[in-house]
Amino acid sequence: MSRRGILCRLEIKWGTGSPMSLRFRLIGLVCIALVASLVLGGLMAWVNASRSIRTEMHSALLVGRQTIENAIERLQNAPGPSRSLDDLVASFEGNRHLRVRFIGEAETVAAPVVERPPFGALPGWFVRIIGVAPVTDRVPIAVNGRD
Repeated sequence: MSRRGILCRLEIKWGTGSPMSLRFRLIGLVCIALVASLVLGGLMAWVNASRSIRTEMHSALLVGRQTIENAIERLQNAPGPSRSLDDLVASFEGNRHLRVRFIGEAETVAAPVVERPPFGALPGWFVRIIGVAPVTDRVPIAVNGRD
């Protein structure tokens, strides 16, 4: 009598010779199904988290770039463009995704707010698994014909 199935083959391979009970086979199949669904769910969560973070970072970069371009248009007619440039950089204070820096006569920096996670710092392995690299974008500014 030839038996077919994964769990029946395990029984023969282990050399017990006695057939596995139906109860043990059902428990084994349920365990296999649970492990498979756990792996599949974890994979889907990882892909979704990575995609969501990438989308959020891309959106923040686009909004920041658009804000700078709109401010440059307003600066063309401003009486004190250097003061307005400092105000532009200062307007990014508190933005958690962007670091804005004006490199010119007087360097100005607006760094993101450092938020403390409620459960401590993110582990390095988690950051590596998500795998979203930082992006740098340079926006050249020319006000009244000057760079």
